[in-house]
Amino acid sequence: MKPKEKANELFNNFYMILLLSDSDHSEEILVSALAKKCAIIAIDEILKLFKPLPYSDNVVRYWELVKREVKKL
Repeated sequence: MKPKEKANELFNNFYMILLLSDSDHSEEILVSALAKKCAIIAIDEILKLFKPLPYSDNVVRYWELVKREVKKL
């Protein structure tokens, strides 16, 4: 999956969870901002796992591109 596609998938997953929750966070702008933050947190956790590993350059590069795409959403 391309980084842009993965970024959209992560964002959409968090977006739907937040949008459908029984809270006052159903405003679209707020939900979008929260979904972005959640996706970036998830990506940062993935990067923490892979950065120290040898031979993980391609994986780290991929997730950094995904993070960049999430920030563009």
